[in-house]
Amino acid sequence: MKVRNIISASAVVYMTIAGFPALAADLPKWTRVSISDDAATTMTVTWNTTGNVGGEVQYGFNTQYGLDKQAPAAVQTAFGWAHSVVLTDLEPSRTYHYKVGSAADGWSKDFTFVTAPAGQCTPFDFVGLGDGRALSSGASPEWPNVFAQAYNEGAGFMLYGGDWVYDGGQASQWNDFLDKSVEHLPLVPLMGVLGNHDDGPGEGDGAHFNQIFAFPRNNPDNVEDYHSFDYGAVHVVGISTESFKGSSYASQAAWLDADLAANDRIWTVVMFHRPLYSSGSHGSDDGGAAAAMLPLFDKYHVDIVIGGHDHDYERFKPMKGGSEVSSYEQGTLYIVSGGAGAATDPIFPLRPKLPTSAKTDNKNHYVLFSVDGPKMHVKAVRVPGGLQGGTGVIEEFDLSKTVSPDPCLAPPDAGTPDAGTPDAGTPDAGADDTGMAQDAGIPDTGSDPSDVSNPSDTSHDAEPDAGTPADAGEPDAGFSDSGSDATDPSDASDPSDASDAGTDTAFADATTPDDTGKTDAAGETDAETGDDATVVKPDAGPHAADAAKPAGDRAWLGGADDDEPPTGADSEGGCSCAQMRL
Repeated sequence: MKVRNIISASAVVYMTIAGFPALAADLPKWTRVSISDDAATTMTVTWNTTGNVGGEVQYGFNTQYGLDKQAPAAVQTAFGWAHSVVLTDLEPSRTYHYKVGSAADGWSKDFTFVTAPAGQCTPFDFVGLGDGRALSSGASPEWPNVFAQAYNEGAGFMLYGGDWVYDGGQASQWNDFLDKSVEHLPLVPLMGVLGNHDDGPGEGDGAHFNQIFAFPRNNPDNVEDYHSFDYGAVHVVGISTESFKGSSYASQAAWLDADLAANDRIWTVVMFHRPLYSSGSHGSDDGGAAAAMLPLFDKYHVDIVIGGHDHDYERFKPMKGGSEVSSYEQGTLYIVSGGAGAATDPIFPLRPKLPTSAKTDNKNHYVLFSVDGPKMHVKAVRVPGGLQGGTGVIEEFDLSKTVSPDPCLAPPDAGTPDAGTPDAGTPDAGADDTGMAQDAGIPDTGSDPSDVSNPSDTSHDAEPDAGTPADAGEPDAGFSDSGSDATDPSDASDPSDASDAGTDTAFADATTPDDTGKTDAAGETDAETGDDATVVKPDAGPHAADAAKPAGDRAWLGGADDDEPPTGADSEGGCSCAQMRL
C-alpha cells in the first residue's frame, strides 16, 4: 500500500513538473464560440467543467496569446458548471488563437476563430442547415459528417434550424450532441433556434437548449430563444416556433416589427423551425406562425426565410402576399433545409408538390450562401454517407438586389470644378498678342486666331478673352465632370482618370464591387473604385469559373419553374447539376 501511494505521488509530481495537469484537474470540455454582440469586434467563448472552478480565456494573434480575460462566476447547469466569456475590442476580419481553463486545473488545446468583417462590403460565406437529430436519442450519427463538410466551406457562421436532438428534455441527449460536435464547435459560431424536438424541461433559461448556447438576448423576454444579429452585409433573425409564442406570436411579432424597422443591412435572413411553405410530410405553416410573420416579411421585404422540420430540401419561387411574383428582388426566397443528419423522407420525390415549389431533393445536405455586397450566390450541397447521403450539388443560383444608396459603391463625383488660376496679367509666351495692355474683348491679331474662341485660354492672356471668364471654376479640358462619369463620353476612353472619384459606367465590373487595379474585358486597368455595369469580367471571388460562363449558363432566377427534366445519370432522380446554373 505504501509503495502504491509513493508511486501515485511521484506520478503527480512528475506530471506537474512536465507541464501536464495534475490527476485531479478539472479540464475544460465542450468549448464553443457564438455571437452575442457585435460580430466584428467581439466573440463569446463558452465551456463546461465538472466542478465549480475558476477559468479564463487566453487569446491573441498567435499561440503566444498575450491577452487574457477572466471568466465571471460559473453557473451550475444540467451539464456541469458553465463558464462564458465575451471577448471585446477585437479587430475585424482577424484570426485569433485561444485556449480556455486555468493554470490550476489545466488548459484546453489551442483553438482559432475568425471575427466578422467591418462594414457591408467584404465578401464572406455562411451556411444554413437543420434537423440533425437521431431517430431515437441524441444527435444523428450522420451529423458529425454534415458538420465537418459544412465547416470546410470556410463559413463565417452557421445557422441551425432546430431539431438538434431527439428529446431536448433529456440532458444526456445534449451531452451526445456536444460530444459529436466537439471538433468544430470551438472554431465557428453555430447559431440557431429551437425545433419541436428540442424544448424542455422548461422554457427560457430552464430549457437545456438555453443552458448550452450563448446567443443574443436582445428581446423583451431577455431570452435566447429568439434574437437577431448583424454579420457583414446580412441581418440575421432567429424566431422560435416552439416557445414564447403567447397569443399567436404577438410578442415575437411586435419585437420583429421593431427589429426589422431598425435594420440597415443589405440582406435580411430569417430562420425558424416550422416552415411557412412546404410540400413535405408536415406541410405548410405547421406552427401557425404565418398570420403573424408573413405580413412583416412582406412589409420589410425579408430576402430569405429558412425553415426545417421536413427532412428534405425544397426551394420555392419568389413569394409575396402568399402568391408568386416575378423575381426574388420583388419577393422572398423560402427554403426548407432539413437534411443535417435526420432520416430523410424516402417518399418525398413522390409526394405532390405545391404549385410554387421550384426545386426539391431528399438527401443529406446544407446550403452555402456566399455574400458579396448586393450580390449573393446560393448553393445547396449534398453530403455523402449512409443510406440518405448523396454527392454533388442539388442546385446553385445567383441573387442580386438594387440598393439605394449602395454602401459598397464609392460616392458619385459631386462635379466640383477645378479651383483654376485666373489670368494674372502675364502675357502669352507665344507671339499671339500684339502687345496691347488688355484684350478688352478684341480678338488677338497674332498668328493664332483661334485664341478668341478657346474658352480655356490655356496660354493666359493679359486679360480674359471677351465673353470668357477667368478659368476659375472651369473644368479640366477633356475630362469634364458633370457629377458622374456616366454622362461624360470622353471618360469612357480614359478609364484611369485618377482625378475623378466618380463611377466609370463603361468600365465597371459586374461581379467585383471594388475593381481597383483589376483588368477589364477590354484589357484596360481601372484606377477607380466603382461598380461596372456594362463589361462583365472574370470573377475574382470563389465562383470565378461560373463568372466566365456564357450568359446563357448564368440566367438570373425569376418566376419560372426551375425543375428541369433530368439531364444525365443521377441516382437521386434529378439531374447531374454540380455545374448547373439556373
